[in-house]
This record gives sequence, structure tokens and C-alpha cells, in this order.
Amino acid sequence: MRFASSAFSALSVIGIACVIVPTVAQGVSVQAHGQAAIVGDYTNGLPPGGLIYQAVRVPLGLTLEARPTNNLAAFLDLRLGLNQYPELARSLGNSQGTESKPTLPFSPDDWSHRNRNDVIRANFGYIEYSSNDFGLFRVGRMPRHWGLGIWRNDAGVSPSPHYRDWMPEAGTVSTTDGVSMALDFRNIYVGAHWEKNAEGSPVSKADDAESWTVDMVVGDSLTEASQSTFAREVGIAFSRYTASESETRMNILDLYSRLRYGSVLLEGEFLYPNGSTQSAQYSQMGGADVCNTDASLRAKNLMCTSASLDWVSGLFKAKYIFSNTGTNPTQSSNEAATRRGVPTVTRRESHSAGVWLGFASGDSDAFATGNNNINLGVMHPNITPSLLMFSSLGNVTPGMPGALVSNALFARGEYTYESPTTGTIVPAIIWGRLNATRDPEPGKTLAASSGVGRYSNLGLEFQVAYSYMTTDFLKISAETALWLPGSAWTDSGSRSPDHVLGGRLSVSTIFH
Repeated sequence: MRFASSAFSALSVIGIACVIVPTVAQGVSVQAHGQAAIVGDYTNGLPPGGLIYQAVRVPLGLTLEARPTNNLAAFLDLRLGLNQYPELARSLGNSQGTESKPTLPFSPDDWSHRNRNDVIRANFGYIEYSSNDFGLFRVGRMPRHWGLGIWRNDAGVSPSPHYRDWMPEAGTVSTTDGVSMALDFRNIYVGAHWEKNAEGSPVSKADDAESWTVDMVVGDSLTEASQSTFAREVGIAFSRYTASESETRMNILDLYSRLRYGSVLLEGEFLYPNGSTQSAQYSQMGGADVCNTDASLRAKNLMCTSASLDWVSGLFKAKYIFSNTGTNPTQSSNEAATRRGVPTVTRRESHSAGVWLGFASGDSDAFATGNNNINLGVMHPNITPSLLMFSSLGNVTPGMPGALVSNALFARGEYTYESPTTGTIVPAIIWGRLNATRDPEPGKTLAASSGVGRYSNLGLEFQVAYSYMTTDFLKISAETALWLPGSAWTDSGSRSPDHVLGGRLSVSTIFH
């Protein structure tokens, strides 16, 4: 199994540090945090094209933490078999890639692909210094999480004194390279971040890309088991991104709020980027394709002219516990038990109902050749409202939602029953529609045109999820779903595709 160059370099640095640091300090505390899982997926025919998928993979993660003093720490995180959107993690038994044909022993393909196995990725590696007088400082590649996670989402792998839900079934980790500072004023947290997105030539800024971000959070701890009445949290973040070569200038505003009041949970996040760019990386989001009339622009993957970028996405969640045993049960105490990995047998029995509402703006140009307006909104791939309608397993289809919630309005209603003997059972129903549809082909009616996205209905999905945490901190999870795709997924005519069945089974654990 070979290491990626970034992983090898990071390991070398940590190895040298582990040799040098003990010579200058009396002792170094080294800890390992990790996750491991077996995840199996099945679907009988995802549109478009009726993709049949069945595979098993083994995502693994290991975070090494070295502390020469109580205030200074170094972190290195290594991952194997983890999805890094838009790449799918390779499935067990597919050493040449997902869905590849088997190679025959001693054949030319067998020899050439023998070493092309999964690559260990160094997700993050950074140094952290905490001071009671000046705050928290970080330098390096660091994980980032914000609000509900529709912009930045760490999949629950950030080093934290509290257990957080890990996402073995998806798990793309948001990171930034740079310098970060966070100040804690009791219930007010202020952060400033300088992020280097691309360096290019070290003697020129013409090919550099960088950003800076400031954020502030005001509120209480929302997952304290002792939190019995009222807890709230409000956050605002602003980021300015610039890339010289692609003439990209982007402002990103993100607002979120969370409220826990007794048996009630309310939370929402709103994301609004706007600006301009000449990069053809947005060609599947409503922007124009690479410029074919200018060789210089084509070589740099740029559009012929600059395009405006302006879109929004938002997510709202509400939950209410209408039956809960125990003394003074609250949403905060329930969430604390979940995030800290409390075994199922020690949890309270409860019944609750919840709803999700999500919106990502659409752009009819995303289905075909775009123009100078990019209006297609997206959410982070770790936001998964359903198993099939928003599945990461299907092919990426411009203009249509999939692994990314994009160009869609959706609603999810769920009921949760949690029992210390049975486990947690969550039946749910999900409905979705497109916000922007494909324009008819020139000279044809809508019905006579071809291509998905001509109609707005994404259909209905019925889903049941189950989970149980043993006293050995082994989490067993299972999901099954029936999706009735709407007419948005029909390629020709107006008849909706056949129903889709799917399932997922996973066994995971997390250790400190």
C-alpha cells in the first residue's frame, strides 16, 4: 500500500519532531484518536441510466496528537477509504478503481495495476498553541467546521475533548492551509484566519490564490447534559477570496443560529457567496465553458470573459421531544449523549418528531452551455437529506442534485424512537423539487425535448434508519430506502423512471 507524497512528507516531519522534541523537553505526551468502519452500499438502479451499485469499503482514520507542554500540540490526521468529493472512495476488491472490471492473473493489466491501491491521505497536519492570555493559535493544514455544516464540514473528525458523530458513509473533511487565531471572551468567540489556497511560483503573486476569514460566535454550550432550560448560539462569518490568474473575487457570508429550549430544537444556516470569476471550473454550475478561441485562456482553463457569481443556499431543522423518560430530559442532554458516544443501554427512552427544510438556488444554464451568470447554489457533500435522492453513488449530472444538494428545494419529515434495549429507529419521508429546469431545445416543445431536468419534480423517498451503540463503543447502523423518482429524472418523454431500492449497512467505532 503506497502513501501519497503529502502523507509521506507529513509523516517525515512528525517523525523528525518526535526525535527532536524529547531532547528539548522533559517528556512528550502522544495520543492517538481514530475511527474505523465497514460500510456496504447497494442500489438497484439510480437515475440517470439506472446505475446498479453494490460495494463494500473500509474507511479508516488515525489522528496523532503530540503535546510537549499543556499549551503546545501538533496534530497529524491520516485517512484511508474516505470519500473526497467528487472522488468516491475505492471499494474493497476494486484495486483499479470503483466499478472497474476484474483483471486476470498474469495479464498485462494485472502487472500494471498491481500497486494501484487506495492511497492514504494526510487530511490535516497543524501546530496549535493555546494561551489563557492571548487565545488559540494554529498554523498548518487544519480542519474547519462551521454552523450546520453547509459551507465547511469536518465530518466529525476534528480533535475535540467531546465525542462527535463521525460520518463513515460520506466523510469529506473541510480543511484550510494557513494561520488561525481564536479569542474566547466567555460566551463570545472571535476568530481570524488567513488561508493560502494556491502558491504557484514562489517569486510571483500572479498565480496565487488566498483568502481571509473573520467569524464570531455568541452563545452557550448546546450539548451540556446539565443544560436544562435554555441554550442558544449565533454565528456570523465573512470570507474574502481572491485568485489572480482566474480573476476571481468572491465574498462569502454565512449566518447560523441554534436554539435549545427544553424539548425544542431549532437551528438554521444561510450561505451567500457573490463575486466574479473567469474560471471554467464553474461550467457545470451555469458558467461558460473553457475559451476555445484563445489558446492562452484555454491553457489556463479560463472562460473567454469574466462571469458574475451570485447564489444562496440554506438549511433549517426543527425537532421536538414529545415523550422522554428520566429526570428533566432536554434536547441538550439527548444531543450530549449522542455526540459523546454514550452506549445505547444507558440512554433514556424517547419519542421525537423532526423536520428539515433545505434550499439551494438554481440556474437553467447549468444543464447545458452556460453564460456569464453563475447562480447554481450548493451545499457541502456531508449534508445528506436522504439515502437515494441525494446519493453520492450516482453519476454527476450537470444541473441535477446528487452528492451535492444543488438546484433543489427539499423537505424531510422524521420520527425518532430511542430505546435503551432496542436502539434508535428513524423512519422518514423526503420530498424534493428542482428550483430551475432545463430550457426546451430550440424549435421543440418541452415534451419533445430530451435530457433530464425538463420537469421539476424530484419525487418521494421513504427511508428507515436504525442504529445501536454497544458498551464496547461499536456502532451498528442500517438504512433502507424506496425512492419514487419524479419526472425531473426522465430523459425523454414525460414518464418518470422506475422506483429505486437501496440499502446501507455499517459497523463503526471511534477511539481516543
